[in-house]
Amino acid sequence: MDIVDDIFTYNVGYHSYEESEYTQLLHSEEFTEQQLLEWVTEAIIQIMRESGRKRYSKKFEGWYEYLHSRVIDYLVENKGFKELKFQASFSLFGWSSIFTDNWGKQVSDDNMSVIRRAVREAGYTQWDEMNHDSWTENAISECTWEHWKEWY
Repeated sequence: MDIVDDIFTYNVGYHSYEESEYTQLLHSEEFTEQQLLEWVTEAIIQIMRESGRKRYSKKFEGWYEYLHSRVIDYLVENKGFKELKFQASFSLFGWSSIFTDNWGKQVSDDNMSVIRRAVREAGYTQWDEMNHDSWTENAISECTWEHWKEWY
């Protein structure tokens, strides 16, 4: 497979404690993070200019996440970027257990169901920390550090 030397990739996005979104962009020229910052800033100013408003409410309107898709559009339309399209993607809810459905109907994830089934069929289980008193003192005393470090 040939490596493409004349295409550069850029990752533009945002994150918070609860969510994130990143868009991968392609360009035939190499730019610095500083240049990217300047263009994102330029895009935000242009978006605000186009709104015709000078004042915005404190709630939501000043949050970058609501501007992200328009910033990406600006970079594509005005700076020559192209959005990277993926043939396939894989993502899981990061707090889901590979052993049990610990989120129930709150998080429906078919991919995690496939992984859980494979983990069970391979014979792997999880011990219940909340119910560890079912272990006997002998079983605990027989465990060496080699056994315990696998869990940490």
